[in-house]
Amino acid sequence: MEHEAFGYQWIRKSTGEFYRGIHRGNPEDNYSGSGVLFSKKFGGRRKTECKDPEDWVRDVLFMGTYDECLLWESLVVTERVLEDPTCLNFVVGGNRGSIGRVITEETRAKMSKSQSGRKHKPETLELMSKNNAGSNNPRYGIEVSEETRQKLSIAGKGKKHSEEAIAKMRKAATGKKHSEETRRKMSESHRRRLALKMELRNVKQ
Repeated sequence: MEHEAFGYQWIRKSTGEFYRGIHRGNPEDNYSGSGVLFSKKFGGRRKTECKDPEDWVRDVLFMGTYDECLLWESLVVTERVLEDPTCLNFVVGGNRGSIGRVITEETRAKMSKSQSGRKHKPETLELMSKNNAGSNNPRYGIEVSEETRQKLSIAGKGKKHSEEAIAKMRKAATGKKHSEETRRKMSESHRRRLALKMELRNVKQ
């Protein structure tokens, strides 16, 4: 099936910098991106103009009509994303962004299908992990109040995963071995959950 346009992301291996955009055309053509800062660091707007091809990796993340790609871009290049110092985008995506746009069920299905089964390249996964670790994580340093914890606990009660979801989670966890640090964190998390349950139980009584 021919697609009118596609959404993509470039990541610079040496710095973790990234650039997201869309292009009306074929992923295999010579286009790289039009962002001013991105083009300056990359070397130009064409792949063949790249200063260091080994330092840049691109993933095609979405394909569809040009309007659908504009919508996709508005969802992945937001004001919050622009605050990331490693982001090479200058303005929010999708022209005016996603405000006022109505996402049809057909478009939702296309966006969902485009992500289903997609696997990032190993180097991309490593960079994504690095860019979201420690102080780079947008939630770093944010403490969740007890009131918020209770609301989350209450909201999650009674929810059940489908048999399909349970089977997928079981399959994903098969053969995995947690590190000592992960086991310690899981244990601490479990103790906090138990303490919160006891607190909630005392409040109800």
